[in-house]
Amino acid sequence: MHIVLIKPLCAFPFFIANKITQLFFYRAQLNLLLKKHGVTLVLDVGANVGRFAEHLSYFFNGTIISFEPVSTTFQQLLTRSRVRDDWQCFP
Repeated sequence: MHIVLIKPLCAFPFFIANKITQLFFYRAQLNLLLKKHGVTLVLDVGANVGRFAEHLSYFFNGTIISFEPVSTTFQQLLTRSRVRDDWQCFP
């Protein structure tokens, strides 16, 4: 079993000024990292409204389990998670 800790949106080189370009490189790096380590399950702790899991949805085919303790935010997370059968959410 591999445990991979990921810091979202790590510092990018100063020359990547365009937000869309930053997002593209972020998703590409994340995709390579998950494939390299054979990750099939992602735990999203402190998921907020699920933006990180949405980034994963572009390329990740494994299971996502999100945890969000704030009830109003959790409701938004539940709404977003309905796009995937393998995305589970817990308060």
